[in-house]
Order: sequence, then C-alpha cells, then structure tokens
Amino acid sequence: MYNKWKERLDVIRTNQIPKITDLLLDADYSLSKLDYKKTIVFVCNCFFALNYLIMLAGICGSSKNINAQVFSLFLALAKAALLTILLTKFI
Repeated sequence: MYNKWKERLDVIRTNQIPKITDLLLDADYSLSKLDYKKTIVFVCNCFFALNYLIMLAGICGSSKNINAQVFSLFLALAKAALLTILLTKFI
C-alpha cells in the first residue's frame, strides 16, 4: 500500500505540480497583457488540473484519513485563492 501511494506522490510531484505551476504562470502573463479570454482559459484549466490532482491522489469527501482531508482542504483553499486573485485583478 505504501508503494502505491509513493508512486502516486511521485507522479503528482513530477508531472502535476509543474503543470499547475505553468498554468498559473500563463494565467498571470495573460492577465498582465489584459488578455482576459486566455486568462479565463488558463484559470479553468488550472481548476481542472487541481481536481484531477485530487482524483489522482485518491482523495474523496468521505475519506476518514486525516492526511487526505488535510490535503483536500489545502487544494480547496488553493482553488479559492486562485479565484480570489483572479477576481481582484478584474475589478
């Protein structure tokens, strides 16, 4: 069981986190160029990537594992922070 979790963590660390980082950088660049259409596309893709990350990590809302709940809460806060940043730059 530990090895499966370690493999998933390695995939998350090497593939998913850099992908989400690139999407955030692309969204920030598009927003700085006032290209709102591309910014929204990058932000939506980032939300999808974060949701995929939750699925890949095997986290569900009914999980009784405290680490899974903390990780899920962290990702939810990351999505909320991303949305807040986006909205404050649009206003």
